[in-house]
Amino acid sequence: MTEKRINEIVHKLYWEQDVNCAGTMLRCLGEAFQVKLDRQVLSAAAGMHGAGGYRAQCGLVEGVLLFIGIYCELTGKDSGEAAKYCYEYAESFTDRFGSLRCFDLRPGGFTEQDPPHLCEKLTCEAVLFACEFIGNRMGGEPVADAWQTDVDDMILRMAGREDCEALTEMRMAFLEDEHGCLACEKDAVMRRQILRYLDSHLGQDLYAFTAVDRCGNMAASAFLMIAERPAMPDCLSGKAGTVFNVYTKPGYRRQGMAYRLMEMLLKKAEEAGVTYVDLKATKDGYELYRKLGFKENTSVYTDMRYWVEKNVDG
Repeated sequence: MTEKRINEIVHKLYWEQDVNCAGTMLRCLGEAFQVKLDRQVLSAAAGMHGAGGYRAQCGLVEGVLLFIGIYCELTGKDSGEAAKYCYEYAESFTDRFGSLRCFDLRPGGFTEQDPPHLCEKLTCEAVLFACEFIGNRMGGEPVADAWQTDVDDMILRMAGREDCEALTEMRMAFLEDEHGCLACEKDAVMRRQILRYLDSHLGQDLYAFTAVDRCGNMAASAFLMIAERPAMPDCLSGKAGTVFNVYTKPGYRRQGMAYRLMEMLLKKAEEAGVTYVDLKATKDGYELYRKLGFKENTSVYTDMRYWVEKNVDG
């Protein structure tokens, strides 16, 4: 994860979402190492900013120690190894920053007179330090850098959990382009469901690639959903991908962003061991997909659908 990306995430989590230092550290490490953190884990960090402001152990340490335990479990390391890494991290953090305690790291404590998010600079430095520790000492491999590139004034990257609200807006913009304006009630229901879906699936079986301008505005997107099923003769891995929500906002079109995002998406599909990737091409998108190597798929089967929810508009 680049220093620039860390600065962007920390600033957004602090100033737009008012997430504390421990929660911010957890979210940054989750994106850097592509680890999905359950809502319960993130909620557990609610009071870890110096023990709820008591100026005890710093949340930037607490968040990393919690993540180390999660990461060890995911990578097959036992609790003894996790404890060893936590000890080493605490020792390394003390050597680098001078203390583990908010009392020392934030001498002014927590008062109503404090400027908000006084620890933003320290947080950015600590996140970078934690990424380097997990990468160098634990064999972790941050993946975010491999999925980010700069093109002219745009940043093309794989989205993280902090992007769920912006991705929801991209999804709704795509649907409005396809179906026209939606009734207010239906619009609200869809937004809630899409946000829940993204929060649960992003980084697990769903990957979103986005183009973001220098002001942080999301301009284009492409989603890849990966499903694993019993193997078939033409899909021995059992893994197949589906592309959807390839969308560029009107003011950013004809700049090649969709093509670049699709290249990144197909690279991810290959890395994930997917046998093939399907999509439904519009007339406007057909030539783009053909250039990328997609071919028309013929089948002896006929697509059919049964509506379980009878009141859905078909």
